[in-house]
Amino acid sequence: MLDLPHIGGSQRLRNVLLIAAWACLGTTVSAAPLQLDPAIPVPAELRQRNQQPGKTQPTTANPDNAPTLPSDDDLLKRTPSPLAVELVGELGAAGYAQRRTAAERLQRGEVPLEDLLTLLAKGGLSIEQHHRLLAITFDRIVNAPRGALGIQMESAGVATGVRISRVIAGFPAEKHLQVDDVIVAIDGRAIQTSEDLLLIVQGHPPGTEVRVEAVRGERDARGKVRLDEAGQPITRRIDVRVPLGSKRELDNAEPTTRGFGRDPLDTARQELGRSLLRRFPPTVLNTRLPDDAKVEAEFASRSVDRHELVETLMAEIDSARRDQRAIQPHKLGWYRTQGRALREFSKDMSTSEAERGWYRRVADRVDELLATAESIASESEAAAKPTAIPGPGDDPK
Repeated sequence: MLDLPHIGGSQRLRNVLLIAAWACLGTTVSAAPLQLDPAIPVPAELRQRNQQPGKTQPTTANPDNAPTLPSDDDLLKRTPSPLAVELVGELGAAGYAQRRTAAERLQRGEVPLEDLLTLLAKGGLSIEQHHRLLAITFDRIVNAPRGALGIQMESAGVATGVRISRVIAGFPAEKHLQVDDVIVAIDGRAIQTSEDLLLIVQGHPPGTEVRVEAVRGERDARGKVRLDEAGQPITRRIDVRVPLGSKRELDNAEPTTRGFGRDPLDTARQELGRSLLRRFPPTVLNTRLPDDAKVEAEFASRSVDRHELVETLMAEIDSARRDQRAIQPHKLGWYRTQGRALREFSKDMSTSEAERGWYRRVADRVDELLATAESIASESEAAAKPTAIPGPGDDPK
């Protein structure tokens, strides 16, 4: 079950209504990249041109731990609450004040997120209702409050689990967990990396009770770890229920716990938001603006070989040829992933045909270079095979 409630203020509501207005207008503007505050919950399809394809870093989290949307079949079996039906109906009211009040109440989470998804799936909404509801639902998915245990962690050095390196005072884990405990599962879902733990814990709202399974070392009266006859630590498995605190409060209390670089949950939620927009797409009316001809000419004049990803891959191929070696498989896999991302950008209907065509050409060039890289790998493998030396009785050919 998707569990992503949202608490938002009037500023965020104004941002959401702006998104809804954008979606209703559906105008494709192909001029300079949009400069938008990253805190504004703009759907990815409306802001993809601000991103840099080809720079995404792979995640180590188990994809099974990422949040998912309910299927259409499951949504259509649900009956939304009368309040949800009433408020969504008021999104299309004639009076602005009534529409705004309804949006505020939906934004505050007065009805479950599943009700909003159900009403999107059932359809029958006006264009304005659909776009406003879509924008609110997207925001509640992407910007939902996050839970927190109140720990710092590191790799356990074993196949499964993360080790607690610090328990932060004043947060829920303090009453239930200890330093050096190895968390191996939460709510029955295996924990292999810290990213797995973040996806699960922060995917729940504050106040949610989670089941934490951990391995704890036995200690003597002096606090030293007890060892068995083979010199291995004596451990026992613990199973505790912990009510989650607030990630926002944790960040305020412990600024050093704030993440830097890739945020696995942010990445997962953005993808969830994109999947929402793909399933319930807004109506887009492409309008040609006076500057479109200049933009089309600019994209047409670009050389695909000057794209950063293409330049990097060409340099890799040149180096491999000089050194008569194959490019490492994991590097080729990374380039394939970036090529697929570029291909997805070429399908973004919120951008102009010229921009989509540009990404298609770059993706085609990446595919072409990958084929070259694979042929170099085959040649290197063939060259590395030892040549048989004729024996004394062999008839030379």
